[in-house]
Amino acid sequence: MFGRLRVCLPPLPEQTQIARFLDHETARIDALIEEQQRLITLLKEKRQALISHAVTKGIDPTVPMKDSGVEWLGEVPGHWEIRRLSRAFMLHRGYDLTRDDWQDGPYPVVTSGGVAGYQSLCMVNGPGIVIGRYGSTGTVFYVEDDFWPHNTSLYVSEAYGNNFRYGYYLMQNVSVEEHTGKSAVPGVDRNDLHQTLVPVPPHSEQRAIAHFLDKENGRLDELSEEVNQAITLLKERRAALISAAVTGKIDVRDWQPPADQLSANQPPADQPAATHQPAASAAPSDAHENQHPQESPHG
Repeated sequence: MFGRLRVCLPPLPEQTQIARFLDHETARIDALIEEQQRLITLLKEKRQALISHAVTKGIDPTVPMKDSGVEWLGEVPGHWEIRRLSRAFMLHRGYDLTRDDWQDGPYPVVTSGGVAGYQSLCMVNGPGIVIGRYGSTGTVFYVEDDFWPHNTSLYVSEAYGNNFRYGYYLMQNVSVEEHTGKSAVPGVDRNDLHQTLVPVPPHSEQRAIAHFLDKENGRLDELSEEVNQAITLLKERRAALISAAVTGKIDVRDWQPPADQLSANQPPADQPAATHQPAASAAPSDAHENQHPQESPHG
């Protein structure tokens, strides 16, 4: 018993066998989860590389290039302009909003961490771009409709006719963290950030680049969602397997690890070698094809 909680307590040899079985099976599932998490990381890197190339090199590989004169940009299409950020997308500090002043409504309140809620008044007409100023510095959000930018953020107050969606992707390629202040609570220095030199294509190309990135990133987002769903299912399977084993729903007394692991680990002579590899996609009730734990006679 744990306090007043009654639990199943099999004989010690059976406890040891259950632990061996679960150590082996959960390690296999954990390895699969780790593979999926690595894939998520690769998809994020692919997304950032795609954005970086599109907003600095364009999407037409045949156009002549020129040296931008900016180290982090390198070469850019010859017909693009290079401007200070303040002459492409002017940034302004967001507006304070206390809980006492907050009245529920239809307009999103966008903080450095994203949408924090909805309020009855808006301060900026959409579409808009919001950048984290304090807290989650450098985060970038695109807002389609009218909104309230919180004072923990910066927002684009003037785009000079440039495409907001292109600006959203461009801001993701600007190293905002390099423009944080030196105070005890670092925040993005708007005036310093404004001095950053950025590429500005013609408006028609801005729209084409934004459309291209929307489409490609949508595809990557779908892949990421599929991988996240797979991770969720693996975690659920892990929990179900543990529950089934420790409550006696499956009988693992005759279970042995795969033969290749037995030979590698040199087990005691009184432990017979297994002859079947567990199926990778087995559910808790059929964890080992042709060598599966039997339903417990006392479960």
